[in-house]
Amino acid sequence: VEKGLDIRWYAYVNPSGLTRELLEKYRESGCAGLVLTLESGSDLILNRLNKGFSKQDSAAAVENLVHAGIPFEVSMMTGTPGESEETLNETLAFCRNHLANVPVIFTQGVWMHPVSPIFAEYHSRINQDVDALSRLVLSNDVKGHNALHYYFSEQDNRNELIRRFYREADKEPLWFILGKDMVPDAQAGVMRFPKTDRIKRYDRPWFSGLQL
Repeated sequence: VEKGLDIRWYAYVNPSGLTRELLEKYRESGCAGLVLTLESGSDLILNRLNKGFSKQDSAAAVENLVHAGIPFEVSMMTGTPGESEETLNETLAFCRNHLANVPVIFTQGVWMHPVSPIFAEYHSRINQDVDALSRLVLSNDVKGHNALHYYFSEQDNRNELIRRFYREADKEPLWFILGKDMVPDAQAGVMRFPKTDRIKRYDRPWFSGLQL
C-alpha cells in the first residue's frame, strides 16, 4: 500500500482476528479472493482439532468478509475425530445459516499427518508400516499417496453418516464435496468436475486450473 504497487493476491485464512479493519487493509493492498478455512461448525470438533477459534469467531469472520466485499469460499472438513451425527448437523446448520451464497468445499475425511497420534494409531491397527508411510508422505510422492488412507470418524453408523452428508450436500447448489463433485488431478495440476452442470454454480475466478 505504501509503495502504491498494483498487485492482486489470494490466500487461505482462518477466522482468528479477521476484523473489518484488517480486511479493509487486505482489499486496499490488492486482495482479490480468500479461502476461509472454518473446517467445522461444531465447537466440539474445533476444540478437538485445536483450531484456536470458535464457531462464533467463524460467523463474525463471514460477516466481516461480506461487509468488506472480498470474494471468498469456505473450506469444511467432515468425519474428523469425534464427528457424530450431532456435530455433522451443527456444521450443516452453520453452512445454511451463515453461508447461503458462498461456495463451500467439503473434504470427506481427514488426511493424517505422519507425526500425529491418530496416524500411528490407525495404521498400526491395519498392520501397515507407519515409518514407511511417513517417508512416503514427507517425500511428497503424489502417486504413492494412493497407499494412504483418509481417516473418517469411527462412529458405528459412519457409512450412513456419509450417505446422509451426500444427500444433504446435493440439495445445495454451492456445496461441493472434494472427490465427488470436484476431483483433483495432481499430475495435470487441475481440478475437474465430473458433473458438468455443477461447474456453472462454482465461481472462483482466481483459480485458472479448472477443467470439465
